[in-house]
Amino acid sequence: MTKKKIFLFLTFLVFLFFLPSLKENYIRKNKLKSEIQEIDKKIAEYEKKIELNQLQIDRLENEFELEKLARYKLQMVKKNEEIYRFIRKEQEE
Repeated sequence: MTKKKIFLFLTFLVFLFFLPSLKENYIRKNKLKSEIQEIDKKIAEYEKKIELNQLQIDRLENEFELEKLARYKLQMVKKNEEIYRFIRKEQEE
């Protein structure tokens, strides 16, 4: 055998020796890449929730909005104020 063939054979053996670890690294890299994409999506969702919550906090710092929320959601009234509720009767057929 010539030196060139021996070198190619040894190179091929080294490649075969490292092939399983290269395959594992490739699979692991793809798995980590997909995990990073999922985490990035979650981060974007949480950032959007944070933004919406901040808007709601800003809105509630406005006294008018706070009173509006207290009146409609919590059914609160001011002192000496009365509240009337209208009850609809279902139509008979």
